[in-house]
Amino acid sequence: QSAANDPAGLASSTVLHSQVAGLGQATQNAQQGISLIQTASGGLQTTAAVLQDMLQLATQAATSTYTADDVAALQAQMNQDAAQLTAHASAVTFNNTPLLDGSLQHFQLQVGPGQEAQVALNIKPMDATSLGVGGSPSATPGTSPTGVDISSPTAANDAIGSIQSALSQVSAQQSQLGAAQNQLTQTIDQLMTAQQNTESAESQLSGADMAQASVALAQDEINQQAALAALAQRNQQSAVVLKLLH
Repeated sequence: QSAANDPAGLASSTVLHSQVAGLGQATQNAQQGISLIQTASGGLQTTAAVLQDMLQLATQAATSTYTADDVAALQAQMNQDAAQLTAHASAVTFNNTPLLDGSLQHFQLQVGPGQEAQVALNIKPMDATSLGVGGSPSATPGTSPTGVDISSPTAANDAIGSIQSALSQVSAQQSQLGAAQNQLTQTIDQLMTAQQNTESAESQLSGADMAQASVALAQDEINQQAALAALAQRNQQSAVVLKLLH
């Protein structure tokens, strides 16, 4: 197809081809978004497991039957769990981007050719301090955060509330990610349908152009055959006239 023969058809075909490419890229973006969400969700499962361990430690320490040495051992384990939470928040990555340390707040996924076709992801920081179950790392730069205080039954009882609150935050984040994944799954279905329809329209347009070109080619062949027949007839008539003259 050439612009000289059918400028309107060429323009339409170019637009459709561009739309197909844009829809394909949007689908790929959405699929990558789902992979990112699945990675983050898997990381949050580990976060929740560590918090459950911390809750068990706090529940144990809230009972007055433990000795001072027992409570010190429980506090040491709590501190290790807090350090693990913070390390884990930075370790969970997708394409070298940390997912659970607050880097993905107000993150946008482009899932369509239009500027408005975006899905927002907001993954809150899931380190010990942000979840409220660790001391502030800024108090002692370069060291791991201290776990929530369980050095006495009263402190341990308060810690139970803090850890339960942290678990609620993780659960809420998992729910948000699940909703975003469902949205992306639906978006992919819509994009694939739109891409198929656009490809079909482009194919039909190209098919119509090819059919038109075939008709024109057939007509040209008929005209050429008619011209050759007329030329042959004129040559034959000329030969008869020459023969009569002789």
